[in-house]
Amino acid sequence: MIHSDTALALPLAAILILMGVQLLRGKWLMLMAGYNTMTKEERAKVNGKNLGKLIGSLLLWVALMLILRVSIVPYDLPLVIGTLLPLAPVLILANTSKYFKA
Repeated sequence: MIHSDTALALPLAAILILMGVQLLRGKWLMLMAGYNTMTKEERAKVNGKNLGKLIGSLLLWVALMLILRVSIVPYDLPLVIGTLLPLAPVLILANTSKYFKA
C-alpha cells in the first residue's frame, strides 16, 4: 500500500524534474519568480538562460532529495539539511555574480 507521503511526493518530484529540465534547456524561463514581471528592458539586463540553469539545477536537487525522502532515507533531518543547505549559496550567487547579468 502506498502511503500518502509517497503518493504526494512522487508526482511533485516528477513536476520538479520536468521544470528543472526545461529550465536547464533554457525554456520555460517565465516560470522563474520575478522574471515574468520584468519589462523587456529589464530582462535584457539579466542572462535568463544562465539563471535558468541555476534554478533548474536547484529544482533537480530538491526533486532528488524528495525522492530520497520517500524511498531510502527514513530520517528527515539530514534530508531537510541537504535540501536547505544549498539555498543560501544559490541565492547569494544569483544576486551577486556577474555571470547572471547580461
